[in-house]
Amino acid sequence: MSNGDDRTVFLQESVSGGYVHQLIGSPDDDFAQDVYILSSGCCDTSMDDPFGRGTGAANPTRVIIRQRVRDSESINEFLKDTLQAKPVITSIINDGQLLNTFIADMSGISYQDSVTAANITITNEFIDPSLDTEFRPDDFDFSTDVQTSGITGGRFIYSSGSYDYIDGSDFNLSGINWASFCNPTQNLNASDASTGGWGSGGADYCEGGNTTGGSSGSGGWGW
Repeated sequence: MSNGDDRTVFLQESVSGGYVHQLIGSPDDDFAQDVYILSSGCCDTSMDDPFGRGTGAANPTRVIIRQRVRDSESINEFLKDTLQAKPVITSIINDGQLLNTFIADMSGISYQDSVTAANITITNEFIDPSLDTEFRPDDFDFSTDVQTSGITGGRFIYSSGSYDYIDGSDFNLSGINWASFCNPTQNLNASDASTGGWGSGGADYCEGGNTTGGSSGSGGWGW
């Protein structure tokens, strides 16, 4: 279904297994997101109010998500296809002259592992055929062209609403004023995100505490 006059595809539903499924856009759109959230059990199956106050704490081990943003020269993707493992983050830029690829693959690393670093891919390839061979810059491959490296990407853990990093820094989700990310004119029914409402993320899209059975979902993109 679409959202009013905005023809962007939007679907929100309860699916078997205790999941809330939200789909925004389609694979051909410049922005698309497909999310499955493992509910802690208090959701209204009508799903009439996606902005109702949530009870979750943005626990990444309860979410499966694929999000993609692209334009004519770039594509960026966040892919987390299992509950317990960290995501794969991909960014590719191709402007016809330079092909730049960045991939941080954390897909085999749990959220309790701060020892294992991500598998990092960084390459630059000059692809403009008009470049004179004599003055053409060298291509770059992180795996072969770096003499010494220390990779810390992916070396963090998640615990009780906070991401703790190997360098001693942390990011506490409950300390963020999520209202600053919202446009009030577009979210007239939203709870107060500044006080930990729906904008605080979370495992549910629910309000209240009654557990109800989920409907059979139609599924996402399948990609």
